[in-house]
Amino acid sequence: MKKNYAHLSPDDRDRISVMYNKGSSKSDIAKELGFHKSTISREINRNASAKYTCYLGHRAQQRADLRAEISHNHGRLRDEGIRTYVLSHLEIGWSPEQISGRIVIDNPGWSISHETIYQYIYNTKTPNRNHLIECLRRSHRIRKPKSIGRRQKSTKIPNRIPIDERPASVMTRKEFGHWKTDSLVSRKSSAALNSTTERKSKLLFLTKMPTKTAKETSGVIIERFKELPFYARMTLTLDNGTENAQHGYITAKLGTKCYFAHPYHSWERGTNENTNGDGYRRNPWNELECGHHYARSMASWDLLLVLSGFKYDMLKGTISFKPVINEENFTSFWSTGKAWGIYRQKKDRQSGEVKSEIEVLYGEKDSIKLITD
Repeated sequence: MKKNYAHLSPDDRDRISVMYNKGSSKSDIAKELGFHKSTISREINRNASAKYTCYLGHRAQQRADLRAEISHNHGRLRDEGIRTYVLSHLEIGWSPEQISGRIVIDNPGWSISHETIYQYIYNTKTPNRNHLIECLRRSHRIRKPKSIGRRQKSTKIPNRIPIDERPASVMTRKEFGHWKTDSLVSRKSSAALNSTTERKSKLLFLTKMPTKTAKETSGVIIERFKELPFYARMTLTLDNGTENAQHGYITAKLGTKCYFAHPYHSWERGTNENTNGDGYRRNPWNELECGHHYARSMASWDLLLVLSGFKYDMLKGTISFKPVINEENFTSFWSTGKAWGIYRQKKDRQSGEVKSEIEVLYGEKDSIKLITD
């Protein structure tokens, strides 16, 4: 007999009820309905009344519906320890992806996927749901279903060169001089920020523009790059916004090759997206901050990283410095996700020995280890 994997319908259960209560065997019922006899046997065993030892179609349907609802209602973050870890790190601005990757290091034996965290946050039964959504970087009130894609629009940028033709060496991040650029806009103002980041050093140029036009954008990039030697501005990767339509003018003026990411492939410009997202979160947009606190704080921090050579290894809990200025008597601020303080480096004039130390002003000192050359 051909197997039928369809679920039993309310009509099927009514027919089972009539035949079974008349004394028909499970095999006869299976043949009549076109199901395997094991399906009929499981149905009667699961949904018959345990108290009255009889099978009623409407009651069996109610039990089946309830069982199906429970099976699709999995509890999220039921483990109290994992739930506490996730919520505490959401509060300090970590993304679900960061939490998922870090929890196995901080707590061996624990694990949770970022998708589970997102489902917990957006579940209507989650306590304090709206606050948790606000903790996310994008803070979308409604989560877009994965099955719904964005329709790709035809590009209005002539002579664009796709990212596929960009030199493969750019992906290694071993060479200085490869940049990515993006624009940050506000709903409350026509002003915009041009954000241009170097892939290897993470050096960031932030420039305020009165409007986000192709002329303004190309002018800002040329002004920023013109003082750099050619080897420090070899390539520039852009998105498909119309503000990048004058890429040919940039190449003609600077010799910098411009490449375009694929539409709606923001991960191809991850350096830009992460820099912009983190900066925007720390400095919410308004007209004053656009020109002052926002741009100044991000640019100053990036400059500090370049001058101090500060590096932080989250996995090992180590920090290191390689200053490019005042090496004989250098002092710098440093910060990680869990601590911050002051780094001091001084060179003994007689012995030539370089002595360095870190002072932890906030956080746990034992969690930070200084690595010296």
